Amino acid sequence: MELDDNRRRGLFLSIECINIINEGLLLQHAANGCPKPVWSKYLSFLKSKAYAELTQPKYVTPATLQMMEDIKEEHVDDGAGKPHPKIHTLFSTECTTYFDWQTVGLMHSFHRSGQPGNITRLLSCSDEELQKYKGHDLAPTHYVPSMSRHPLTGDW
Repeated sequence: MELDDNRRRGLFLSIECINIINEGLLLQHAANGCPKPVWSKYLSFLKSKAYAELTQPKYVTPATLQMMEDIKEEHVDDGAGKPHPKIHTLFSTECTTYFDWQTVGLMHSFHRSGQPGNITRLLSCSDEELQKYKGHDLAPTHYVPSMSRHPLTGDW
């Protein structure tokens, strides 16, 4: 029920990203034969009636529509008719399959959302990893040095 188109688009993008990442996590866990999580208070809460009631969809009512109309009349749009601001989205990854499926999900969400601007992946790999890496074409990429090891001490 967000009135600002840009904020609404951002909220939808966030929800879609979370859903795609969660789907990928489930597929990854199933592919690797990971055990199901141990039952916890948190899982009990997620299955509870209270959680179901909290997360029920909120439907628009005539009173809500009237309230939204009143707010729209008060809302002053200084950017009316102007193009969207230029946004450049950056995200960082490493040379692993874990980050590859996250990259695929994020790129899909980014293109489906219609968010203005460009997107660039910051890929952090050692020279040895970079030579073996196969996912160069998953996203527009800028290569950065690996920070897996501390550059001065060599610690992980």
